[in-house]
Amino acid sequence: MIPSSTLQHCVLAYSGPRGFTDAAVEAVSDALSAGAAAVVFADADQIARVRAALGRDAGQVVTIDRSIAGRNPASVLPTLQSLVDANREDGVRCIGEPVRADDCAAVRSEVALHELILQLPAFRAWNCQLTCAYDESLDPALVADINATHDTRSDPSDAVDRALAESLPIRPLDSEELGVDRTTLSALRGFIEGRAATAGLDDERVDDLVYAVNEVVTNSICHGEGRARVSVWVEPGAVACEVRDRGWIRDPLAGRVAPHPDRVSGRGLWLVNQLCDLVQLRSSPAGTTLRMHIDV
Repeated sequence: MIPSSTLQHCVLAYSGPRGFTDAAVEAVSDALSAGAAAVVFADADQIARVRAALGRDAGQVVTIDRSIAGRNPASVLPTLQSLVDANREDGVRCIGEPVRADDCAAVRSEVALHELILQLPAFRAWNCQLTCAYDESLDPALVADINATHDTRSDPSDAVDRALAESLPIRPLDSEELGVDRTTLSALRGFIEGRAATAGLDDERVDDLVYAVNEVVTNSICHGEGRARVSVWVEPGAVACEVRDRGWIRDPLAGRVAPHPDRVSGRGLWLVNQLCDLVQLRSSPAGTTLRMHIDV
């Protein structure tokens, strides 16, 4: 059994095509022997290989398809939280591959922030062992970044605050922009709808993006200075929409943990993370930028 009230968060390098499969099978076997819940977090192809190698034990493993749930790390955190809550006594052992060679820079950036956030005091009581596996053939700079996010020697709160205060990459020059306040909020839907549909999103995903942007902008108007700037553009494989205002979101877990059922407020960012394929939030005393991506 994993020692209670302690989160163990470590990295593991693997090598070769079967490297992750072998590491995952060993981790699952150890978890099952200890009576803990065994979790594998990886892309579908990796999960299929692990299940095949486990044989009869495959039915005892919880799998999280990274290609569906993991592109937006902020949506993975509540899944882990629910597993930890359901296995408080026996604990959880999860091996995952949060970063792969074909990930874009935006995904890598959000995974790094996610890994830093997991070091915050809010998660120290998790009865959980998280092993982040990575291919040792990855770019050395990326490997260094992975190891840095698991360095527990520095104050995690300061590291998270610094990461959240960093600027996102500059918007493309051809992005279109709209200023929104209470008097022009009604124009927002048409602004997003037209550009998202032209980019190739189907009706359901257009509605998801419109709803997400409306939640963010409404929050800006109600809790900020009463106005926001909205930009939209098309990037390879996705539509991106960004909302900027002068507010400051101080809670690094905002939108990353499920709101209490009794709370009416605090659901906007949570819903945004459930609707979008990737969400990037940066906030400091200078203002807040929230960038939403929906895959085409």
